[in-house]
Amino acid sequence: MIRLFLVLVLAQDASFFHAEGLRLYKGKNYEAALGQFRQAVAFDPARADSWQGIGNSLTYLGRKEEALPAFEKALALNPDDERLRSFVEKLRAALRSSPKLAGEG
Repeated sequence: MIRLFLVLVLAQDASFFHAEGLRLYKGKNYEAALGQFRQAVAFDPARADSWQGIGNSLTYLGRKEEALPAFEKALALNPDDERLRSFVEKLRAALRSSPKLAGEG
């Protein structure tokens, strides 16, 4: 009973979902990770790391056009992240020059 209570309490926390997303992502279960990162931003839309997790998961799933807005949101929340800025610029350029890129895996 206590364990169930703890799971229910933790499930209401964006950090719980983000951590679960990372675990799944590291295990290369990108579709499941995507769901967890989406849950994290549903609880806390200001989590730049979860937005980046959404973008990374979508990228590995070959859905780069869908990934771009998530990366842009992460960058808007964390504008000092030069590595992310560079990646977003490269992704934008790649999508502009090759619209079919989103369908490639």
